[in-house]
Amino acid sequence: MRPAEARLEGSDVLAKLRDLDETAIPTSPAPSSVECGPHSDEGVEFHWAVQGAAAEDAREYAARAVTVLKAAGFSTNRTTSETNDERPLYDIGGESLSGAQVTLSASALNTVLQVSSACADGEAADFG
Repeated sequence: MRPAEARLEGSDVLAKLRDLDETAIPTSPAPSSVECGPHSDEGVEFHWAVQGAAAEDAREYAARAVTVLKAAGFSTNRTTSETNDERPLYDIGGESLSGAQVTLSASALNTVLQVSSACADGEAADFG
């Protein structure tokens, strides 16, 4: 996979999740680039991390996020737990066929999204 393809896949899924609720995912930050693969000069991976406000209805937002991820070709898993103050916390994980990964947590307190692209050919230093 080329770096541009890996970066585009990650930024596209981030944009689709942001479209669901712009207060939950308030920005589309530039990704950081890190080395991946067995040797430091063999691959580059892109990472995005965003923290936003709580969605109006965290459960419904999480359900819509699962739908968006599945439509984008990600396998998904969803779990529900509780925050320290016993409110529901909805966690969603997803992975694409290329190896890109998404983790989304939504609660009445906030929304946290992390996206990691697939490992692509290239060096992280070229994208820093």
